[in-house]
Amino acid sequence: KQKPLTLLALRLDEESEVKQFWGADILKKAQELLLDLCVRKWGLRGVHQAEGHLYVMSHQVTSSVLKEAVELQSQLQEQGRELLGFRISLSGGIAEASLHAEQPADLKRLTEEALRHMQAKGGGRVGIPKAIRGGLSGDVPPDVG
Repeated sequence: KQKPLTLLALRLDEESEVKQFWGADILKKAQELLLDLCVRKWGLRGVHQAEGHLYVMSHQVTSSVLKEAVELQSQLQEQGRELLGFRISLSGGIAEASLHAEQPADLKRLTEEALRHMQAKGGGRVGIPKAIRGGLSGDVPPDVG
């Protein structure tokens, strides 16, 4: 049986506001905290940084990755308060290769679109796109999340 391939894209919410209000050093510490928590949860090989996002590749099904992302959000908020003195939140998008996209580029695009959609809804959420139907690549519905 083939293992699922699930991609999770993550980004801190309101990065520009954090940078403007708290400064670039604090934003960098918040980003480093998120990276550290991701590496502890998924391992160094499973976490990649690119284009201002963190990407997590997992061989778990979407529901398991979603559960871990919710736990990550809680840990980030708790440790952010302790280390930085304010609440940090993140948004994310999850897509599973066999359910949401036939091509790796589509998988990445869908996770990023779901992430942006969650940030537009106020952040602090992780979205999952609609599953593919009839061989077409998935779309992010307006009510994802």
